[in-house]
Amino acid sequence: MTGSFLSHDRLPGALVLTALLGIAPVGMAAQELPSASDVLAEAGYSADQRSQVLAGKFVSGDVHESSDREIALSLAFLIRGPDTRLVKEFISDRMEHLDPSVTASGQIRGKGSLGDFQALRLKDKSEVNSLLDAEPGEAVNFSAQELARFREVRLGGDADPRDAVQQLLRQLLLTRYREYRAGGLDAIAPYDRGDGNLVKPGQELASATRAPGPLEPYESRIFQALLGYPKTRSEEMTERFYWSRYDLDDQPTFVLTQLLAMKAGKQRALVERQYYVSRSYNSEQAVLSVWPVKEGTLVLYVNRISTDRAAGIGSSVRHSLGRKMMRDKLEALYRKLQSYGA
Repeated sequence: MTGSFLSHDRLPGALVLTALLGIAPVGMAAQELPSASDVLAEAGYSADQRSQVLAGKFVSGDVHESSDREIALSLAFLIRGPDTRLVKEFISDRMEHLDPSVTASGQIRGKGSLGDFQALRLKDKSEVNSLLDAEPGEAVNFSAQELARFREVRLGGDADPRDAVQQLLRQLLLTRYREYRAGGLDAIAPYDRGDGNLVKPGQELASATRAPGPLEPYESRIFQALLGYPKTRSEEMTERFYWSRYDLDDQPTFVLTQLLAMKAGKQRALVERQYYVSRSYNSEQAVLSVWPVKEGTLVLYVNRISTDRAAGIGSSVRHSLGRKMMRDKLEALYRKLQSYGA
């Protein structure tokens, strides 16, 4: 899988996974809580898998993939309620250090402004030229209108177009943020693949959200809120938006991410939705269902990542390898964070 979206060190769903370790059941007596085994059984995990989770292992479960472009992974694990204060401090102070491929990031607030993207930089001429020379196809994820804007800058003949390209990239990301925040999945501009072919990340994310997962009846309220966003904003929902620069395969990838925290009864859900990705893969959604149980905190995790490279000849092999790589990297991150909270 050389050069594929999973051949680098990006940790799928890393922001959500780190956030979960600051959650512990509060205000409920242990005798009022279900057992981890009971919740896992209802989620379809076998007796052997339940035993592994209770033994402190990362356990994979079966999960339906919503398309041939999607690689999905389901995991369950148990946190036995240690003091997580040190972990939360580590997360708040050093979040970027958990994912070595993140080289820059920033929060986008309110309606957003170009000032929110001031830390976004292109490092050298090759990065500038990669945007100026962008064409429709699978190499980059831009709409036809966005590609035309880069073409205009290229044809302008500026001897040093870095500032112009950098500012244009910031503006395009700001526009995508505003469109998504105002219109949700339907407002996400499609990626131009050439010859009239389009990839629609909004539709991919909708399919990922509708796909059945663990404890589906209990999660329906959460997924309906995700599908209907932003109309479904409520006091039970906390959200933040970020942009990030990932250096993947020695190239910059610019990502727009929405983080959501929601409550539905005893259950809490943490969602990381990457609604725009400039290259390498199309979109990603990671959902953590966090359940207070007698033994501590049970986490059911589903990550769905969409990429053109998963489809076509050899798809089943790429899906299998992709799931294994996602699992290995997430487990390594989980173990690392556990060591900080010990």
